[in-house]
Order: sequence, then structure tokens, then C-alpha cells
Amino acid sequence: MKIYHNINEIDFNVNRVISIGGFDGIHLGHQKIFEIQIREAVKHNIKQLVITFDPLPKIFFNKNNNKSILISTKEKIKVLKKMKIDELFVIKFDEEFSDLSALDFIELLINKIGFKIYIVGENHTFGKNCEGNLTLLKTFSKRSNIPFEVCGVKSITKNGNVVSSTLIKKLILDGNIDNANKLLGHHYFIIGKVIGGDRIGNKLGFPTANIKVSDNKIIPKNGVYLVQVYLQDKKYFGTANIGFRPTIKDLSNICIEVHILDFKDDVYGAELEIKFLQYIRAEKKFNNVNELAVQIKKDIDLCRKITDGIS
Repeated sequence: MKIYHNINEIDFNVNRVISIGGFDGIHLGHQKIFEIQIREAVKHNIKQLVITFDPLPKIFFNKNNNKSILISTKEKIKVLKKMKIDELFVIKFDEEFSDLSALDFIELLINKIGFKIYIVGENHTFGKNCEGNLTLLKTFSKRSNIPFEVCGVKSITKNGNVVSSTLIKKLILDGNIDNANKLLGHHYFIIGKVIGGDRIGNKLGFPTANIKVSDNKIIPKNGVYLVQVYLQDKKYFGTANIGFRPTIKDLSNICIEVHILDFKDDVYGAELEIKFLQYIRAEKKFNNVNELAVQIKKDIDLCRKITDGIS
């Protein structure tokens, strides 16, 4: 997959099918857009180009809105590569870009990138003050000097609810990781670097990796989770503890600690991908570290039992 961060890097070619959006989480609704895009690309023997933004507009316009995204740009790239997308254009969303009108944005794409099919979600808006929408696109396409087809993709509904990033965030923050994963169409995951800790886990007999994630990333509800850990394309099971570690030391910031099952190597400085499979229990303050160690052992035994037969 070719990745562009500047529009001048992109070779002009009308033989493209493009999709545009924030694609926060790349949930089932977004995947439907990409499936249609790939299908149209194969049908017409043209390239697919996905256009997204960094930061997402909601982050740019509300810089105090921390912990509000489901997927970082790095994580988004990883998922789109697996989906076999040909090209990705990551637009830097800044003051200048935010002031661009909807019509100017369309003309920029037509004149600088080129495309013959434009695919968006039916509720997609764009341009200054969100003035652009599916109706405007269809109107513009009819009078454009370079004709193009507009495809609006309907939202997906599950159990009476429209699949949306907002709903998925609520589920994750409530610890309802199972239903969140169903709406995502994949396991919720984080990619983070292993940073130094106080090695309390080692002293208890359960070494953990402390994970630093993207500042704006949604962190699941405090508690213990069954996870899958990917390190250099190798897969392991593990337990993740999210919270303030009240038994050891009440922290001011949430800590993410992962114990990798049947693994003893030092991973300090490594980058891990952590997929959340199941919520195990809430965070709890124990009377002493011995009680904590007993509970950790129970958590690990339960996770081993759950993972029996899981590939």
C-alpha cells in the first residue's frame, strides 16, 4: 500500500475509486464502504485510494477532548494494509484545511488526484462548517468537466442500533468489549510501546509489560481482560490490567499492564499490538500484595481455561 502525506506526492490518474472519511475504528460500516470500493476497483480495473485525516476533525476542533478515538493513524494503516487497499492519503487536518469549502475540496481532488468513482457513507459531511454532503456531491458530479459517479453507502444496523463509532466507544468504556468487537467486526486493539515500570509484577511472580499508547486513544473500562498479544508477528495470550493499581500504589493516571502467558523475554522498548478478547473482572483494592497475587493467579488460570481450543 502506498501512503501519501502530501497531495503533490500523488500521481494524477482518473482511473481511481476513492473513499473519504475519518473511519474511526474501521467498524462494520466502514468495512462495507471498503468492500464496495474494492469491488468497484476490480470491476473497472482501477486503483482504490482511501482518504482520511490526521488528526481527526473532532480532535482538531476540541483539543481538550482526550481519549476520544478508537484508532490511531498507525493502527489505521495496519488494518488497511490487511484489507489490500492500494493507496492511502492521510490529510493533515489543520487550520488551513479546516477553512476549505466543500466545493473547493471536491475540485482539489478532481484536479490534483483524479478519480471516476467517489464512495462515502450516506451521512458523511465535509468542508467548512460541514456544508458538503451526499446531495452536494451528486449535484456537483452532474456539472463537473470530469464526470464521476457518486456512491452513497447506507449505514449498517445491528440489534436495532446503527453501527457507529459513538456507540462502540460507549460499549468499550462500559467494559462491554464483546459487543464492541461485534460492531467493530474485529477485536478492539491498541498498539503501544513497552515502557519502564516499577517491576512490582516481577516481585509477585507475574512480570508485566507497561504499555504507552496514543494520547487520544480510548482506553477500555478499568479492570482485567483476556488479551492476545502480537510481538513481531508472533501471537501470545495474556492478561491485561487497566487501572490505578490501588493495592500497590494509587496512581494519578491510568496504567495498562500486560502479563504475557508462557513468555519470559525482556520486551522493554518493543512495540506490542494488544487485542481485547474478553472482560474478566473489575479492578479491586486488596488488603495486601499476597491477596493480590492469589487473585492474579486465579485470573491467569481462568484465562488459560478460556483460551483452551482458541487458535
